[in-house]
This record gives sequence, structure tokens and C-alpha cells, in this order.
Amino acid sequence: MVPCNEKDQGALLMFKHGVIDRYDNLSSWSTKKDCCSWNGVLCNNITGRVTHLLLEDSYLAGEINLSSLLQLEFLNFLDLNNNEFEAISVDNNNVTSFATNLEHLDVSHNQMKGSFPNLIGQQKNLKQLYLSNNQLRGSILDLLSQHKNLEYLDLSSNHFSGSIPEQFSQNNKHLKSLDLSNNMFSGSILSTLGNLSSLRELSIGSNSFSGTISETFFSKLSQLDTLDLSNSTFEFHFDPEWIPPFQLTQLFLANTKLGPYFPSWIYTQKSLRGLDASSSRVSIVDEDKFWTLVEQCSLFFMSNNSINLHLSNLTLSTGVLRLDHNNFTGNLPHLSPIALYIDLSYNSFSGSIPKDWENSPYLFYIDLWSNALSGEIKLNFSKMSLLKSLNLGKNEFSGTIPSDFPNRLAMVVLRSNKFEGEIPSELFNLPSLFHLDLAHNKLSGPMPKSTYNVTKMIADNYYGLEGMFDYDTVDLFTKGHDYDYRINTNMINIDFSANNLSGEIPSGLFRLIQVQSLNLSYNRFTGTIKNAIGGMKKLESLDLSNNMFYGEIPQSMTLLTFLGYLNLSCNDFSGEIPTGTQLQSFDASSYVGNPKLCGAPLGKCDHGTIEEQHTRNEDDDDDFIERKSLYLGIGVGFAVSFWCICGSFVLNQKWRHTHYQFLDQIADQLYVKLMVKINRFRKIEAS
Repeated sequence: MVPCNEKDQGALLMFKHGVIDRYDNLSSWSTKKDCCSWNGVLCNNITGRVTHLLLEDSYLAGEINLSSLLQLEFLNFLDLNNNEFEAISVDNNNVTSFATNLEHLDVSHNQMKGSFPNLIGQQKNLKQLYLSNNQLRGSILDLLSQHKNLEYLDLSSNHFSGSIPEQFSQNNKHLKSLDLSNNMFSGSILSTLGNLSSLRELSIGSNSFSGTISETFFSKLSQLDTLDLSNSTFEFHFDPEWIPPFQLTQLFLANTKLGPYFPSWIYTQKSLRGLDASSSRVSIVDEDKFWTLVEQCSLFFMSNNSINLHLSNLTLSTGVLRLDHNNFTGNLPHLSPIALYIDLSYNSFSGSIPKDWENSPYLFYIDLWSNALSGEIKLNFSKMSLLKSLNLGKNEFSGTIPSDFPNRLAMVVLRSNKFEGEIPSELFNLPSLFHLDLAHNKLSGPMPKSTYNVTKMIADNYYGLEGMFDYDTVDLFTKGHDYDYRINTNMINIDFSANNLSGEIPSGLFRLIQVQSLNLSYNRFTGTIKNAIGGMKKLESLDLSNNMFYGEIPQSMTLLTFLGYLNLSCNDFSGEIPTGTQLQSFDASSYVGNPKLCGAPLGKCDHGTIEEQHTRNEDDDDDFIERKSLYLGIGVGFAVSFWCICGSFVLNQKWRHTHYQFLDQIADQLYVKLMVKINRFRKIEAS
């Protein structure tokens, strides 16, 4: 094997000099070893020259010394993707020759700022350039207009600006994939991008492009496979009879002015497998063609439109389906076994959940929030072993809460329904559960004593919804307001408010260190707050209002340094609010309705009164015990006396007859005395 070229070795060491290597991924880069054996370095076996540098996902930071790397004359492939580089430096004084063989350059997913160096413009053989997900600026398309061999160009998610030069489309005839999305490009695209006849993928959304898009723009794009115009202000004008020269597999038109009519040309795309036309102002569709299109797609998003259709008796075979925030009515559709993700929230569906939903073994996400669904939940959830998120909130479901949820279930939202009975203890044996919302139902009885006796809920690691899509959010309902909450599988949120639950809170609840939000308001809970609540150090929101809690607020609550919302109002707490800036920083509304509570932010405490109150409370407890004993004695005495007397009359006939004769004699005597008085009164009145 030919040893590494010394010039290449020097260039690599110069590059290493500007790199911050926190995890020693470049520890093998030493003069004691041949550079062709260094981590990420590949050489030609015959010449010993460096051809590939593969350092993606290496946690490297600092600067990319581009001028040193481009001294690698035979470097063909450079991949620094997904690191933490903050800048690209160029030292022209140290550059004696530049690589002319570089075909692939990937520095995407870093933290680079500023403009991209003009040095890259000299790489005439460059075919693949990936700069996405940085903070780069400037008019880079002017620089890239000099190239004639580019095939793949990804500039997405930066701050690039300017218009697209005519020369760019004239020179880059071989361009197959172009992603300019999420930048600040402007101007018209009609006379430029429409001429790139080799394009297979085109993404230009989330910019400031202007103009009208019609069938004319696509006349030369016969190879197009993926089209992304999302988040754009284009005006769409298509001939209803137009049939495109291409067959797309992916089409993204979210947040555009597509509607009100759903374009008829999309129905001609028989190869389409993914469509996102959410928030595109669509209200009118061809029903038969529309459902045929849904059936052929594995991913179909039409959220936030105004489509009014009936889905009853349909069987949908779409894997990922989002039809939320529309006007769909009737019964829920049936699902095929390949269903993965279903969001039909914010519609007007009625009836119950079809029984065949339980026959979708891969279904991991269900959201039916805010419909008019009713009846008991009769699904066999144990068959849905991959289910991770279940949101049935804001409907009219009734009956008891199911107890056969699968172990992977991490989110349960049954809020604002008519569920009754006790909370099933099985619900708290779910090892992945981190969000539980049972608020605003008719649940009663105590909380199961096995509640939160789960090691996974106390640990730092979860396997909840981390495998779900990046764009997903979960609706949480804290302090009575809806807001989107980015899923955090390391925190626990619990809401049992507005039910009829009673009894004391299980002590295990206050030992959950990962709880972020706890809402038990508007129930009939009683007892004291356990001192262990200080262990819930991640707690941000606590609402125990409108219950029957009593006793002092434990001093350990001052340890809740992340607490941003607190409501202990309308209970029977007593004593002084523990001193500590965190608890005393809340206004009086957090404590109102506790007449025995004092201290900032309430009125000042009279410590003598507090001691007297404690003594009075103890005396009241003693008096209560004495009164309880007195009343118990009176009751027992009355019962014994009553049954002794009445029992003797029942068992002894002679005593019973004698008693009745005695009562008759008394009655006769009273009658005689009464009549004498009446006759005397009449005589006086007559005289």
C-alpha cells in the first residue's frame, strides 16, 4: 500500500488546527500514523493521494479552513455534514494550488454564518453542493452561475437573497435537484427555472418569489418527480383541461393560494404518493376523484381547509392521514390494516369509533379532538400494540375509561367528555406514559393507590413519541387556555381537574421528579400536601384549587424553582406561606379563599394568633373527639333504652295489655277534664 502523500498530510493537519474536537474524533490524526489510516480519510490505493474526507456527525466545531482542504488536489468527496462549525475561513496566502477534482461538497447542518467564499466558484467539476441548514447570506446564485456541471444543489434554510440570474438556468442544464426553500430569494422564476429541463426535484417555497404559475411554467419540466411550492404567494392559474408532462410522486402546496377549487391536474398524477395541501384555501373538490387520490397516497395532508364531505362507509388505506380543521361530517371512515397516523380533529364527525380500527396493528397516532362523537369506547386496545398517542378529547364519549391500553401508549387525552366511574389502575401501569389528561369528565372515587408507582415515569429516559414526525405538536390545556406544546418526552403532565374525585392524594404522586404540570382542581380531594412535593423539582405549573385540602403549605415547596404558575385557592390551608421568593412572588389570587392562610402576598401574620390558632385547632380537635364520644354515647343509650322497653312489650303479653289499659285510663281522664272546662266556658259566655 502506497503511503499517504506528505503534502496531503500537511493540508489535513492545517485543517485540524482550526477544529475544536470535543470528543477526540480526530485523535488518530497524528504524524505517528499514515494519514490514509486516519479517521474519515480515504486514499487512492495506487497514488496514496487523499480522495475522500468523510467527517459527518463527528461533533466538530470551530472553523472550516477551506483553503487548506482545497490544497488536496485529488480530493473528490468532502462531507462535513451535521457538525457544529461556525465559519469558513480562507487564507489565500497559503494556497498554492486548488483542488480541481472536487465533485461533492456537503457542509449542511452546521452553524455557519456570513457569505460563502468565492473560492468555491473555481471548482468547475463540482456536481453536488449541499449548504442547507446554516445561517449563510449573500447572492450565492450569482457565484454558482459560473458552473456548468451542477446536478444537485441544496441551499435551503439559510438567509440567501437576491434573484435568480438568467445565466444560472442557461449554464446549469444538467441540474436534477434544486432546493432553494426557506431563504429570502425574490423576483420572478418564470423565465429561469422553467428552462431546467433535467429537473427531477424542485423546492422553492418559503421565499419572496412573485408572479403567476400556470401550465406554461411546467412545459419543459417533463422529468419532474417532486415539487414543493409551500409557503409561497404565487397566484395559480391552470387550465382545467391541462394534463402535465410529468408524473409526480411528491407534491407540497401547503400555505398557498391554491383554492377554492382543488386543481383538476392533480387528479391526473397516478404516481402521487405524498400530498400536502394544508391551509391552501380549498373548499370545492370532485368527491369521487378526491377519494381515489386519497386512496393512492401513503401520505395525505389537507388540514385547515373548508372541505365539506361525508366519509361514512369509506375505507381509507392511507398510511398517514391529516384531514383536521375541515367540515367533514357523518360517521368516521373505516381504516385498512396499513394505517399509521390518523388526525381527524376539529371536524363534525358523529357516532362512535368503528370497531375495525382495532385491526390496524401499526396505528400509532389517533387524534379525534373536537368532534361530536359519542357512545362507549368498545375498541380492543390490546390489539393496537404500537399505539403511542390517543386524543379523544372534547367529544361526548360516555361509559367507563378502557383498561386495556397497550404498553407503548405515552399520551392519553380524554378531556371534556362524559366518562364516569373510577380511574382504572391499569392506566398507571403504562411504562411510557408521560401525558395524561382526564379533565372535565364525571369521574368519581379516589385515585388508585397504585398511581405513579412506575419507575419509567420517574426515570430520565422515555420511548414515548420521539419517533414521531418533527412537525407534530400536542394540544395542552393549562390555566384554561389552548396552546401548542412541543412534545417533551422527558416531562410528565397530569390533569384530572373538574371531575368528582375524592380522598387523599397518593403519596407516590409527589415523588415524581419529572412532573412538569399537575392539575387536580375542582374535585373533592382532601388531606394535606405531603412534604415530598419538594422533590418535584421540574414542576412548572401546579393547580390544586377548589378542593378540600387543609393544613400548612410545606416548606419544601420553596424548592420548586421552576414553578411559573400556582393556584392553591379555595381550600382550607392554614398558617403562614413559607418564606421564599418563589412562593411569595405569586399574587394573592394564587391563595385566595383560604381564610386561615397569611403571609406575603396576603396580609401579615400575627404569630401569636397563629400559635393561638394552632392551639385552637388542637382544642377544636379535642372538643370534636369529646362531642363525637358524647353523641355516640347518647345514641347508644337511646337505642338500648328504646329496644329494652319496646322489646319487653313485644315479648310479654301481660305487660303489653297492662300498658294499653294505663294509656286508656289517662286518655279518659284527659277527656273528662277537657269537657268540664269547655262547659264552664260556655256558661260564662251565656251569662
